Amino acid sequence: MKKLLAIGEALVDFIPQNTNCSLKDIKSFMPKVGGAPLNVLGAYAKLGGKTKLLTMVGKDAYGAKIIEYLEHYGIDTSGIRQTAKQTTPLAFVSYNNNEREFFFTAENPAYSKYQSKYIKESDFIDTYAIHFCSVALKNGPMLKATQKALNIAKDNNVFISFDLNLRPQMYNDDKLLKNRVFTFLPQCNILKISDDEFSFLFPQEDPIETLPKLLGENLKLILYTAGSDGSMAVTKSGIVEANSFKALKIQDTTGAGDGFIGSFLYQIAKDDINDLTNISLIELEKYLKFSNMFSAISLTKKGAINSYPSYKTVIEHLSKYN
Repeated sequence: MKKLLAIGEALVDFIPQNTNCSLKDIKSFMPKVGGAPLNVLGAYAKLGGKTKLLTMVGKDAYGAKIIEYLEHYGIDTSGIRQTAKQTTPLAFVSYNNNEREFFFTAENPAYSKYQSKYIKESDFIDTYAIHFCSVALKNGPMLKATQKALNIAKDNNVFISFDLNLRPQMYNDDKLLKNRVFTFLPQCNILKISDDEFSFLFPQEDPIETLPKLLGENLKLILYTAGSDGSMAVTKSGIVEANSFKALKIQDTTGAGDGFIGSFLYQIAKDDINDLTNISLIELEKYLKFSNMFSAISLTKKGAINSYPSYKTVIEHLSKYN
């Protein structure tokens, strides 16, 4: 089975010890390694796949924490660079009435300084897909490095997976954020978009009508997630939906979306899908159900990668529902 490669942000999330209040009222936090790309790799790795991350962290305690954490879960960290000039960014999070509030510490985070020259053709050997998000596309060398990585992926028939993972508060410029999304969107083969991200990009539009119009020469598969309302897959063959699993108790939503796309990529890599237009709607529904369950189980624990279940656990839970 081929590996999953990811490029983008690596940081440390500070998870609140108390919920249902604003960020200013949080009494204490627990540090958890985070960043959407590495969470996606974590999901893929927890299920049994090989992974590798391309990023930069600070030569500081939190950078060391990230590397140590990823190595613990078997993620290849040889593509991670360290710098003493920038710090590893920290993200403080609060949950208030199911709404998340963020505070980020770094204006020029270490990952934004990752350069194109660090990327090697050898990184793409035996690789199924490369995954990235919009957070690291704001500015700096990482923007050019991501573009180089996508070019190499295309030349080597490696799938390109794009999870929007929109964070407007990190950009402070909605126009720039939308520009980055619509610049990179046509280059990807797989797109993951949530209901609130869809509303941000396409206000007042219907996803069932709009999403099929995004499919094109490169983009063949769109995954739409709507939290407790389930998920949907969109291809040229049609649209298929799958309900969420609502009976599981929610402790923390951190990394749930990352777990969804990471577990979905694992399934199609495991089944050696090499033509995204050829996946039957029945198979797509099966993949959606698996990823819905994977995410639902992750909600029962705090944090991201450490909350992700094994393949066996997901199957056991699905068999109970079936």
